[in-house]
Order: sequence, then C-alpha cells, then structure tokens
Amino acid sequence: NAEILALKPYVELGQTPVLLSDALRWEDPAQMQKDREAFMARIEKWRAAWSSKETAAYLDFYGPEFTTEGMNRKAFVNHKERVNAQKKFIDVKLSDISLYRYPGSDDQLMLAEFTQHYRSDNYKLDSRKQQFWKRDGNGEWKIFREESR
Repeated sequence: NAEILALKPYVELGQTPVLLSDALRWEDPAQMQKDREAFMARIEKWRAAWSSKETAAYLDFYGPEFTTEGMNRKAFVNHKERVNAQKKFIDVKLSDISLYRYPGSDDQLMLAEFTQHYRSDNYKLDSRKQQFWKRDGNGEWKIFREESR
C-alpha cells in the first residue's frame, strides 16, 4: 500500500500509535482539551485510590465485564484485595500518558496508554500499561480491559 509506505519514515515500531478509520471527524480543539482534562481527572482518581490503598474505591473503577491477563473481574478483585491488604504502602506514578478515542464508538470507548511506576514496601515495577475504558449505563467511565507489557 503506497500510503502506508509513505508513512514508514515517520513510524517508530512499538512507539508510534497508528489508528485506521474509514472516516475522520474534526473536533473543536477547546472541547477536546476539556474532554481530555475530564478524562485525565478520572485516571488521576484511579491512581490516587490505588496509591492510598483505598482498595474498594480503586476496584470500583473496574466494570463488571473487566478482564486482564487470565483473570475476570472476580478473580482480579480477590487478587487485589489480598495483595493490597499485605502492603504497608503503595505508590503509583504515571508518565507519558496518551489518550485515544475509539473511532466509530460514539465517544463510548477510550484507550489510555501510559508508563506506570509502581512502588510498594516489597515490590517495584515500571511497565507500559494499556487501559480500555467504556462508559457504563450511567455515563461513568469504567475499565473493561487492562494490559501490561
């Protein structure tokens, strides 16, 4: 495909996000900034709840159909309640945050991709995380899939 080959010099494998869509819809930059700030506030609340060991509040960000690497929501909740209860402290910081609306989803799906810096009294990990968010029936954003690499 000639168009894809023309983009090759600008694409860094594993670093450059590429979205394919049948159509483009131009957005008002001021509205986009407002939407971004609102969504970033949601992510910050998720991060803060985890860091402050407010496990119930943290887990409330995950929707009923949530899955992650071999776990459904119930298994994930059991795992996080057990692990977080054993921690003296948890510190989560985020950097390099990118947000993507899913094309054709009528603003109901969002991908948040970031570097996560996790520290606790007995564990330390820097990883790249993808969170897939979806609006629930009340219009509230919930995580329905999470992947780390």
